[in-house]
Formats: sequence, structure tokens, C-alpha cells
Amino acid sequence: MDHKPNEAKKFRNTIIAMIVLVALGLLMLIMGGNRLMSKIAYSRSKDVRKVTAYVEDYEYISDSDDDDYDTYKVKVSYVVDGKTYKGKDTLYHDTYIGEEITEEVYLTSQGDYKLRGDSDPFTFLFACILIPVGALFIFIGLWCIKDLFENKNSR
Repeated sequence: MDHKPNEAKKFRNTIIAMIVLVALGLLMLIMGGNRLMSKIAYSRSKDVRKVTAYVEDYEYISDSDDDDYDTYKVKVSYVVDGKTYKGKDTLYHDTYIGEEITEEVYLTSQGDYKLRGDSDPFTFLFACILIPVGALFIFIGLWCIKDLFENKNSR
């Protein structure tokens, strides 16, 4: 009985799984790095101000059993020095399109103004965890792919 097609299928599936692991690791690195870089850019910005923003669209997100508050992901637009910018935020109260809200923005090194973003400690901790875990996923995925090819070539 010939097991070659079954081994080839197993080899292919393992390669696909390892590539997905590496891609997931890259995604984690990018997300965590982006969050940390935004926090650093905010802390180094020479121009932080509060502006009036307008809700352009929203999505109801609340999936908690706690009925004390609702969660909305909103898309907002705001004007700074005559230029209109767009951003995303989370609101914890009923909202409607056209609602005026106050947002904190900061000047980036490219000369644009961005929304401050999440400033809670949990988000920062999450970003700090994403980076090493993503790097670990990449290392494991690449090491397993290398090991798999070495074992296949030695047969």
C-alpha cells in the first residue's frame, strides 16, 4: 500500500498551517507596534487640542450582559486649522448621526491631526503583549517550516 499521496497532503497542510501562524504573528506585530507608536507619537506631540467632531456613522456593538451602558463604534469627522479629518472612536452612550462630540487630537510628525485613540491601561498592556507573542508565532512558524523541509529532504 502506497502512502505517498497521504504524506504529501499532510506535508501541504502542515506548510499551510505554519504559513497561517507566521501571518498571524506578523499581524500581531503590526497591530501592537502601531498601537505603541501612536501612543509614543501622542506623548511627543507639540500640539494636543480638543476639537468638536461630528458623528458621520455608527454601529451598535454592545454584547455584554450588563445593561448599564451601550457601546457604539463611530466614524467621526473634525476640522483643525481649516482641514477636515476623519477618524474612528468608541462611545458609551446613545448616539446619532450628526451628534457633536468633543475629541482630543494631536499633531503627528507628518503634519496631520489624529484622534488620540484608546488611552486605557488595558489597551496599552494588550499592545505590549501582542508584540512578543507575534514574534514568538513567527519564530515557531518559520522554525517548524525549516525543520519540516530538512526532515523531508533527509528521507
